[in-house]
Amino acid sequence: MLKCSSYEDQTYTNDFKRNELTIKKSVFKISPVFDGGKKICSLSQNSQNLNIPEVSISENAEIDKILVSVYYTDGSGMIGSEFNDSATWFSKCSSDVMTDEVRCSVYQKDIALARDKDGYQIVIGHSNYPGTKAMFRSGKEKPITAINESSFSESDTIRIIEQLSSGSPAVSRYTSWPDGKLVDNEINPKQFSAAKKFLDKIFESHH
Repeated sequence: MLKCSSYEDQTYTNDFKRNELTIKKSVFKISPVFDGGKKICSLSQNSQNLNIPEVSISENAEIDKILVSVYYTDGSGMIGSEFNDSATWFSKCSSDVMTDEVRCSVYQKDIALARDKDGYQIVIGHSNYPGTKAMFRSGKEKPITAINESSFSESDTIRIIEQLSSGSPAVSRYTSWPDGKLVDNEINPKQFSAAKKFLDKIFESHH
């Protein structure tokens, strides 16, 4: 029994709807994932075979009065009500095909907070120039330098989490490959605390 709060029809035709439904598998071991969460069931057509109807489930909830949403199929989601809002964070999860170890993260622009079995990691940038080091700065605090192109030590990760949780504006920097250009981004931490709670919940609820 799906027990969805609402239903959406995203199909193009009624011709196939009498065929047997396929329900997309959830990566979560509980449902709903969040306290007070509302499940939405969406009917669509299989991308490989349009004659196969399938149902995917997402969930809407609130954390600290901030709207959040997550897709059960892969753990992708959004912390915030507007896609283009500078304060919005996004999520993703993956599972190692050999070990089944789970890694989830929330990210905004070029900074990500990830969590796996070893704890939290802060990662800045993508396609970073070899031999360079990413940097983070909150307000007028002393900049924090990565231990390699993109990752930070355990102690500095804790510091960055604390500084983002304070709500002070922050900036990130990394060097892009292959052009060697410095890439600076402003980070809006307004919804970071909610994003971290979101991350903890989807990681702990993941299969």
